Amino acid sequence: MSANFGLLSLAATAGFQKLPGAKRRLPLIVLPTRGVIVRTGTITITPMSVFGSPVLNLSGFCTAQLTFWHRYDLENGADFGQVWIYDGAGFTQLAAFTGVNTTWRQVTINLSPFTGQASVWVVFQLFSNGSVTRDGWYIDDVRVTSSRPCLQTPAPLGIFRPSVEARWFLDTNHNGVSDLSVRYGTNGDIPVPGDYNGSEGLMDLAVFRPSVGRWFIDLNRDGRTDLNRQYGTRGDIPVPGDYTGDGITDVAVFRPSIGRWAIDWDRDGATDRAINYGTKW
Repeated sequence: MSANFGLLSLAATAGFQKLPGAKRRLPLIVLPTRGVIVRTGTITITPMSVFGSPVLNLSGFCTAQLTFWHRYDLENGADFGQVWIYDGAGFTQLAAFTGVNTTWRQVTINLSPFTGQASVWVVFQLFSNGSVTRDGWYIDDVRVTSSRPCLQTPAPLGIFRPSVEARWFLDTNHNGVSDLSVRYGTNGDIPVPGDYNGSEGLMDLAVFRPSVGRWFIDLNRDGRTDLNRQYGTRGDIPVPGDYTGDGITDVAVFRPSIGRWAIDWDRDGATDRAINYGTKW
């Protein structure tokens, strides 16, 4: 999910233009400390120091974040730039700024506590006592994003039985009874199930073959290999996981001989991240 919202929608409907010198490529909103003006074009808004997003639907997502670029020149301790979220029942303050910061900086705010709700609004508010005129609050490139939908189907309970034709027994509804039996792998393989294609948390069958350091992945549980990747060597321990937070299981190994983690997050067989963590075995 990616939404360029609120201030951008206001700018689009009011015919605003991008202010020269704006940090990012999206429209810029300026909140001066006396008589609030939007300086993205020739339009002057009535003195109202609040700008908000249209309704945001965060249902179906388990993570979300708000990002924006800003700079400000406010009377320290008297004028405040505030960010709020409104859920229809009340306001929750997300951040507040005062004083002087004349360098463009990006702010990231976690909205995950508000996911699952169908109607929320993000609000930017400038509070000023009006006693001193300062340059105000510049806000640019506002986005709400999420790359991880909530799991639509819980992962099944699974047993990998290498001694019985390397067969998987899956209990998809958690009632203690096997609903699906699939032969996948060989004796000696290590089971490494996960969501390797980002299919909303659906578990894929996968095995790591330590004798050759190769990963075999069945994306649709039909017993056939859809992905076959070389990553690791004899003696490595497979440690798959979502190391980038994108909802997709990454291929990774721990090499006990040197105490090193190696992660291949695009499954091209090359290490994208190596971390020394642990001791030699």
